[in-house]
Amino acid sequence: MVNGAIGWRVAVGVTALLLIALGIGRTVDGWRHAPLFAYVHAEWWGHSQADLLLDFEAWKPSTSDGRVWSAYGQFALAWAMLRPDEPRAKSAQIAAEEAAIRGLSLALAQPSAWVRLALLRLNRDDRAGAISALVQSLHTGRKVHELGWLRTRMGLYLWADLGSEIQAGIALDIRAVWRDGPTAALPYPQHNLISFAHGIGRLDAVSDSLPMDEWLLLKRRLATVLKEPASAS
Repeated sequence: MVNGAIGWRVAVGVTALLLIALGIGRTVDGWRHAPLFAYVHAEWWGHSQADLLLDFEAWKPSTSDGRVWSAYGQFALAWAMLRPDEPRAKSAQIAAEEAAIRGLSLALAQPSAWVRLALLRLNRDDRAGAISALVQSLHTGRKVHELGWLRTRMGLYLWADLGSEIQAGIALDIRAVWRDGPTAALPYPQHNLISFAHGIGRLDAVSDSLPMDEWLLLKRRLATVLKEPASAS
């Protein structure tokens, strides 16, 4: 009986020590990767700090937390896009895709990471892979408000190759962007949407996604865009 009680106490003690060690490890990981999460937060609010973090290789995670890997992938992608002529830009894109895949293997329900993976695959002409990732983003976060503009651009670019069900999902994003108020990341939602769609020849997808009572406003916004230099940004 006594031996059983002692054994039970030892087991509880060992478990407690393991939990404490795990907690300390996660806390240290949190401190180490805080700049990555600060970058992601700033990115959502339209105040990217990627130009301040000079070396993407120095921030490569060493953790099993999928969110950290996804954050690193987002940063590495932004780093490469801000420095297209940098010799390591291609390495940064490869690191971003590897990080996105690893992050999603550890935590599947990350719709924003799926969209970034779609962009990375499209950048290397893997159209089928991009569509597959875009579909996963819709399945894991169809109503994630912050994804509307990013997923709308990807959906419009891939529109011709999307099935009707996926087009319907992107149409919801298009309507959400159209009705959004201005934000730091997207100060003129309707103008930005029409400008991008016009630049890639996909105004038909925008008009098909909006209800008929919005078409007059769409024509007015288009007239304004056509007076400016063509842009797909």
